[in-house]
Parts: sequence; structure tokens; C-alpha cells
Amino acid sequence: EDKILVIHADDFGIHPAVNEAIRSGHRSGRVQSASLLANGEAFEQALAIARDNPELDIGAHLTLIQGRPVWGQSPAFHQETSGFLWSYLKGGVSLAAVRREWQAQIEKIISGGIQPSHIDSHRHVHLIPGLFEVALDLARRYDIPYIRIPRLSYRDMTRMPPRVRTFLLGGISLCSPKLKHSAARAKIQCVDRSLGFLEGGRLT
Repeated sequence: EDKILVIHADDFGIHPAVNEAIRSGHRSGRVQSASLLANGEAFEQALAIARDNPELDIGAHLTLIQGRPVWGQSPAFHQETSGFLWSYLKGGVSLAAVRREWQAQIEKIISGGIQPSHIDSHRHVHLIPGLFEVALDLARRYDIPYIRIPRLSYRDMTRMPPRVRTFLLGGISLCSPKLKHSAARAKIQCVDRSLGFLEGGRLT
């Protein structure tokens, strides 16, 4: 069976420079897909770029970290990843508040004239147990056919510092088959494998 390589860019809308890089990468034929950050400071510019480039596949880059919430003063929102995780583990983050915030983000993208093709998230928070089920349910509700579930190879993980490797091995890669099974039962698709996970934020 033929395999398809899709070159994807996160954080569309986070900053004008990022938007310009994604526009340039798409028009040069290198970038086929991007995920839109509904609370990004350059969201409107990204929306205009997406409209002007209809062949650029656009997803929803859900976030609970950094910037301002889209849904009022969302109690689910934090400025740092560690603060969010700690609050979530202590039971300080309501799944109902997460759902309202993510729903507001998706609806903001749709109201801008873009139907998202996939869901992923800032710092991969949608993969956290409990949050994943919320993201999956929203994908069904808004007819979004794909969700990102990254899975790293053993070779990828051996390149990481031991502490990071342990977290990803236990938290993402080992959970990946279970998450994919849940997505398949919900009739939501995902890619076979993700590359470039370790280079996030360092590609130029």
C-alpha cells in the first residue's frame, strides 16, 4: 500500500513571522498542512492566509496553555505547561471547562470560514487521559475526520535525555495504540507515524 508523507506546521496564528513562514513553505510546495491556534495574536492574519491558499490543509491546534482563553476567563487555562499539568493532576481543571474552551476555539475557526480537517494541540495536551476523550468527542461533533496521535520509534527515543525519554515512552508511545483504538472505535482517523517530534520549535 502506498504511503503519503504530509509536511505539517503547528502554531499557525501564534505570530506574524510564523504565519509568513507557513505561507512561504506552502507556496514553495514544502508545507501541505498547518494547525490554527484560535487564541494566537496573529489569528486573523493566519485566517486570511488560509482563505487565500485553499489547498493548505487546516486543523485546529487546541490549547490550554499560553495566551488568553477564547471562552471568557476559562478556569482551565494556564500560562505554563508544568502549572497546567500540576493543576490537572490535583483535580483543579474541570473537564467541563476544557470542553467549553476547546469548543469555543473550534467554533472560532469554523466561524472564520475554515472547516478543520484534524485536531492536534499545543504541547500535545489533548493526549492526556480525560482530555483525549474530550477532543475525540469534539472531533465527532464537528465532523473533524482526523486527530493527531504521535508515536515515536525506539530509535527516536534513544536520542532523548533519560528523563524526557521515560516520560514519552510511558506517556505517549506506549499509550498510542490504546488511543488509536479509541479513535478507530469513534471512526476518527490518525496517521501511522509522526516524524520530527524531537525537532519541534527548532526547524528553520
